[in-house]
Amino acid sequence: MPNIASTMSSFISQNETMTGTLAGLFASLLVPSDAVLLHGGLGSGKTLFVRAVLRALADEENLDVPSPTFCLVQPYRIGGRSILHADLYRLTHASELDELGLAEDPEAILFIEWPERCPALADLATWNVAMDPGPAADEAAYGQSSVRRIEISAVNPQRSAAMTALTGAGGFTHFAPGGDSLPQNRAAPRP
Repeated sequence: MPNIASTMSSFISQNETMTGTLAGLFASLLVPSDAVLLHGGLGSGKTLFVRAVLRALADEENLDVPSPTFCLVQPYRIGGRSILHADLYRLTHASELDELGLAEDPEAILFIEWPERCPALADLATWNVAMDPGPAADEAAYGQSSVRRIEISAVNPQRSAAMTALTGAGGFTHFAPGGDSLPQNRAAPRP
């Protein structure tokens, strides 16, 4: 079993620009067949995060990346890579997942919002990204309403080594799992 300290990083992003910067760093860690499960409530920034990842991968700041909420899956071809961005919020039963074609290309990078709609997806995950609007105290401290707490974890032990690129991400406040903010650029201690 991998050491959890080396497989998880937690951040406070003060605004959408910082969230985009973190997503850009995360983009550099992705390899074919990665499955990124995005957790968080409505408006927590899941699509914003994926949009920033895709724009970083394409090196195209204005790449059109619409939310897949209504079409359920948005396909992309970026740098010779197949990428699928799915939003499962509207699924009513896990069996509907088969109709989306997420398993058709085993080399595709998958981004899946609302994976809770199909618990079996947890077996596919190489990454989990949990996003949560920061509490009022964070918003007051940073003077922003777009404060986000973002936790990125490598589920697959083979991907955990890549986490070192995020643990030293400059400009972010790292926080402990209990929610206590830590000084800038310090990794959160793990039990």
